[in-house]
Amino acid sequence: MQPLRRHIVLDTRSPAEARRGSGMFREPVDLVPTGSDLDFRLTVRTVRFDDIQLSAVSTTGHRIRLSDPDHVGVLIPWRGTIRTDDGTRALRAGPDAILLPRPGIRVTETAPGYLGLVLKIAVDRLAATLGSSGSWSSATPIAAGSGAALARALRYVIEDCDAEQPALLCSAKAGRSMAALLSDLVLDCITSGAPPRAAAGALQVARAEAFARANLDQPLRIADLAAAAGVGPRALQIAFRSLRGQGPHRFVEQLRLDAVRARLLAGTPDDSVTAICIDCGVTHMGRFGQLYRARYGEAPSATLRRAQHRA
Repeated sequence: MQPLRRHIVLDTRSPAEARRGSGMFREPVDLVPTGSDLDFRLTVRTVRFDDIQLSAVSTTGHRIRLSDPDHVGVLIPWRGTIRTDDGTRALRAGPDAILLPRPGIRVTETAPGYLGLVLKIAVDRLAATLGSSGSWSSATPIAAGSGAALARALRYVIEDCDAEQPALLCSAKAGRSMAALLSDLVLDCITSGAPPRAAAGALQVARAEAFARANLDQPLRIADLAAAAGVGPRALQIAFRSLRGQGPHRFVEQLRLDAVRARLLAGTPDDSVTAICIDCGVTHMGRFGQLYRARYGEAPSATLRRAQHRA
């Protein structure tokens, strides 16, 4: 099955059209099929959340040289292999890893029959962390850790966008929240193993928690929490795990559980679980429903029905 199958922006057998028509990168791009021009085919499917772009690329094989200094381009092989060189390091991966080349000029080559994802995030979104990591160019395994978390989030995005019913992420608010989540997960991949820029303690964690409570209905990135606390994102993550036994993401998740619970308990006949969750910044309804059941012993819909019967 082709991911993002409902969102085709380019399907061509012409190398010339592929060079100018994908809408993925700043033009011009230097794209050359790795096989015969007669056998060439490139298909690009794209969705956008806020200022983040996710594309699924299937190709008979090509080599491309491009310049994109304004964006981080995360490469996620789905089928086949991909190689990229950003001038500082040559990287190669199959479906077991995620490639994180540096922004700027890079040369990428895909194997015949390649299918993969390209996640584009503006450098400005990650500016607070970009300069702090010495391991920026990397291939991040998806078996565990930050790579696995990003892979799971992307699978959810694809399932939602390919669903028969209207996508939850079509909502502007849900889209902004998902953009914030994906940005944080990419930051986790970039900074994993990098030392924190500055130490963080109880005061900084308390500041981050207060900021999260005051802005729970908004997309909350680790970079935003770290800025409110006055430390770097990696330092804040370490401090949260040390002092709270969980990361900032998990803390915000728990806050949202409590906020949704309160709204459901006060529900009226006009309320819906989905609307309440979106208002509280929830984007992954399936995971949230599981967490809700585990914490409160019932489904969110059961809580709302009980409140509506009392209304």
